[in-house]
Amino acid sequence: MGFNEVAIDYSIDGVIWDTYGTISIPQAVESSTYEGFAGPDLSGLNAQYVLLTALNNHGGTCYGLGEIRIETKGALSNIDDQLIADTVVEVFPNPFQDELSWNIQLEDQGMIDFNIVDALGSIVDSGQFDANSTYKISTAAWASGSYFLQIIVKGQVISKPITRIGND
Repeated sequence: MGFNEVAIDYSIDGVIWDTYGTISIPQAVESSTYEGFAGPDLSGLNAQYVLLTALNNHGGTCYGLGEIRIETKGALSNIDDQLIADTVVEVFPNPFQDELSWNIQLEDQGMIDFNIVDALGSIVDSGQFDANSTYKISTAAWASGSYFLQIIVKGQVISKPITRIGND
């Protein structure tokens, strides 16, 4: 029967989340020509991630959306684009099973912070590594699925999608 009341949260990095608020989604009509409704205007929000959480639906036990479209206009960024363009992060193997490695070559950086974030935005692991060496991490205890390796360089987040596959 579809989402009814929905909480909207947003984030720049997938780790720290802010709340936009709650909206109501009208029940769709049973028509092959139905094109949905105009959702909330999120202009002014600075976000890379948007999280929709169904609070209730229009009846029944199933929750779902048939389609969602988020339109962006005039996206602005405070990221140092040259720093990001000049930073090469090698992640291997990807997909991985019990171990993941990465390296980054940056002069005069010393130790760099990292986060591993799951698909729900929860931090699975975090720490520091030397910018000019290969870092290895055990992933044997992780569930199979999609994650993000977030490397923080001079306050900027470089995010790389990574995937753990099972040992089956």
